[in-house]
Amino acid sequence: MTIEPASLYIGATGRFEANLFLPGNGIMMNRKEDWRDILSAYNLALKANKLVIGFWCLVVALIVAVACTYVYGKATAWGLVANPASSVVGLGDVSGHEGTSLLVMLVLGKFVTAIQAFLPLLNPLYTGGGGASLGHFVLSVLTYIALFWAISGPGGIIARLTALEYAKEDFPTLGDARAMVRSRRMDYFLTLVWPFMFVAVPCLLNALIGLFCSIPYVGRIAQIPLYPVAVLFGVVTWMFAIGWLLSFGLMMPAISVGGKDAFDGWSTSYAYVLWQFGRYVCYTVVAAVIGLISAIAAYWLVEFLIHLVVQSINIGVVADAPWVHFKMGGALVTLKPADGALAAGVSRIIALFVTAMRLLPAAYVVSYFFTANTLIFFLLRKSVDNIDVQEIYEEQEPTPEGETPEDVASEAYEPPAAEAPEPEEEEEEEEEEETVLDED
Repeated sequence: MTIEPASLYIGATGRFEANLFLPGNGIMMNRKEDWRDILSAYNLALKANKLVIGFWCLVVALIVAVACTYVYGKATAWGLVANPASSVVGLGDVSGHEGTSLLVMLVLGKFVTAIQAFLPLLNPLYTGGGGASLGHFVLSVLTYIALFWAISGPGGIIARLTALEYAKEDFPTLGDARAMVRSRRMDYFLTLVWPFMFVAVPCLLNALIGLFCSIPYVGRIAQIPLYPVAVLFGVVTWMFAIGWLLSFGLMMPAISVGGKDAFDGWSTSYAYVLWQFGRYVCYTVVAAVIGLISAIAAYWLVEFLIHLVVQSINIGVVADAPWVHFKMGGALVTLKPADGALAAGVSRIIALFVTAMRLLPAAYVVSYFFTANTLIFFLLRKSVDNIDVQEIYEEQEPTPEGETPEDVASEAYEPPAAEAPEPEEEEEEEEEEETVLDED
């Protein structure tokens, strides 16, 4: 079976358009190079390799979240966090109570409750009803940095896969994308950290101003000249925070598509949002609508799959009550009977399987987020810098020490050698010359 990977044709508008065949999905993508390409983002995000990377990203992020909540609970117990977030303190309890442990909440399908309990840790300025805490601020910043490290690698891989599929009309392998991300791992990580530090550092400086103003007499007087400085730091924090939130999704594509370094990746993303804000908002709204619809569909499809599996098991169970209880959109109930140690152990294992299956829609959301933002980055770059979508960064092969790429290219090129005349041709030429001389 022969598959034609791509073809070019002249569309109804008179412009050249490209048909891109995606063998993983069996669907032909008609690249328009405008907002209509975003409508196909869900199709690109459904590729198996991207879903695997999205699942891996979720698992690593969950491990980081549990570790951070565990550290937060210990720091609170040691008195390092004043006015702690009560909902976060118990999340790291791996021995686990159903109402507090993050792991138990996730296994039972209480995703919304778990997210609500975890959100205060993502707010560095959380007051806790009794004022902000420096300990909470530091732990919140460290949580962000750890989560950035967890998502930067998978996000870069998904963005690179999308860039090769969309721009080069290629069918890249997972190894192709991982090779680039592995060589530029710190750039992917630091491009997320740079703007965040521009947000965190002014807040920390304001905290130091508040600490200095706490000094009796001198601090009270110093509040007068220091207050305008604190306002300036607040304005800087606000500006960078808004820019960071708006351009967050474009930072991974900036490196995967344009080969930017860490600082340029963030600054380029922020510049595209600033210079084409209206276009960026329109693209983002379209991507959000398509993503929301497809994510809801993916969630209920997985819930229906779990329901079919559980109900088919219960058909063969000979007991007064079903062996496994499961409600679509609800939580997994323990096995019957639940009072035995074996039944409780098997119940936990099955619950983990169900949790893993329920992470599949979330893995799709991760894949879709970076895929859609990569397409948006292509379109914004074309609008701002007038760069064709087919132009993406290609890594150069490393050259030996002491040699430049030009030297390697000149060595690789060998001019064709001049062909020596055959002996018979030489003899014929000599005979012709002798014949001419005889005639003369």
